[in-house]
Amino acid sequence: MKVLKYILITLAIIILILVAYGYMQDRNVSVERSEVIKAPVSLIFNQVNDLENRVQWSPWEKDTTMNTKFGDITKGLGANYSWTSDHSGSGSLEYVEVESNKKIVSDIDFQEQGKAQGIFTFDQVEDGIKVTWILNSDMGNNPLSRIFGRFMDAMVGPEFEKGLTDLKKRCESMPARESAITMNETYEVIEIVENIDETAVQIREVRTFAMPYVSIKDSCSLSEMDDRMMKSVNRLKKYIAKNDLSTTGSPMTYYHVWNPPATVVYEPTMRLNEMVEVGDGFTSGQTYSGKAVMAIHVGSYESMEESWNALDAYAESKGYEVTGSPWEEYIRHPDNEPVAENYLTHIYMPVSE
Repeated sequence: MKVLKYILITLAIIILILVAYGYMQDRNVSVERSEVIKAPVSLIFNQVNDLENRVQWSPWEKDTTMNTKFGDITKGLGANYSWTSDHSGSGSLEYVEVESNKKIVSDIDFQEQGKAQGIFTFDQVEDGIKVTWILNSDMGNNPLSRIFGRFMDAMVGPEFEKGLTDLKKRCESMPARESAITMNETYEVIEIVENIDETAVQIREVRTFAMPYVSIKDSCSLSEMDDRMMKSVNRLKKYIAKNDLSTTGSPMTYYHVWNPPATVVYEPTMRLNEMVEVGDGFTSGQTYSGKAVMAIHVGSYESMEESWNALDAYAESKGYEVTGSPWEEYIRHPDNEPVAENYLTHIYMPVSE
């Protein structure tokens, strides 16, 4: 009995020491790492702001057991996704504060492991853009959790370093841009035009940037177009996935011939982070670089005629010559926006200088 008594006393002392030691640790724990990246801030920002880009360089996505599910919004405020993993557990992340090209704040729920706040900041320094990745955690009143928090920096810090290194490589290997780049990395605004003919359509004169792409061209009658377009897009997606191509930006479709109801020649296109050689049935190259007029359409695809007509009218009123095939860029589309009235489409026409 004396031995048991001593054992119990010893255990009680150890527990008291651990509890006391735990309460001596900070309740709030922060992990922070930084990397300087030599690339335009908007380009770097978009690699974090767009969750579909972020998973390309995030160190945790290298976990082969991880299953990621994107929410309805994947870019900007409200963007969210969840994950399950045999190694990393389950959780979810949502962007709750976004300041363009400056800061992104996220709420992270690690479920049984608690909640945390993630922060990215983007600061101009002499050698480029300083990207800082921060994780703030409240370890609560549990002394064991506080002891665990003491080791957070050693556990999470190296993963942040890996992620920032991969982000740096990804951004610095992208094609150089000719001048300032907007958030979606495809154009710079030359002029914002007042509404045309009292419509609600917004028109801009822009200069687009050349970027690598992969595409698939097809032709059909107008009545066949919806079904054929879906099949072409799915075939392009499968080709990109099979060949592990790194995409960027929103999907597009070029229209080379528009002669309804008999003939429509169209080309679903995805921009890439680097030039590639493609197999039979697919095309690769560089997207158009130069002046264009652009209409911003909000709403369903069935209601796009007004925006196309407004763009035609503006180009004609300015005496611009259309120099190539027009295209549509689908910013908010069925894959990331469930409500058709909220679809966001940019319509472009390349024009003479």
